[in-house]
Amino acid sequence: NEAEEAREQLRVASTEEAAKLALQVSEAATRADQYEQEAKSARVELQKLEEGRKQIEQEKLQALQDMEEHRKRADSLEQEKAEQAEKLETQLRQVAADRDS
Repeated sequence: NEAEEAREQLRVASTEEAAKLALQVSEAATRADQYEQEAKSARVELQKLEEGRKQIEQEKLQALQDMEEHRKRADSLEQEKAEQAEKLETQLRQVAADRDS
């Protein structure tokens, strides 16, 4: 009879231990799922940040190109202005020379 009681106690203890282990496995699986979801979210956020960085880089390059084009246009306009001023000065000298003669 004592042996039977011992076997029953062992069975109950084993069942309780198995239930505890099953609960721990379940909790660990839940944490693993949570960590996987967090990792997925982090990857998505990282991808968004990378896309934003690329867009900013493209905008920066476009701004530099625009600035270079404006500089060239300003140089061209300055050159045209200088040429026109030289022509006007030449015309004024010619008019003055014609007037004086």
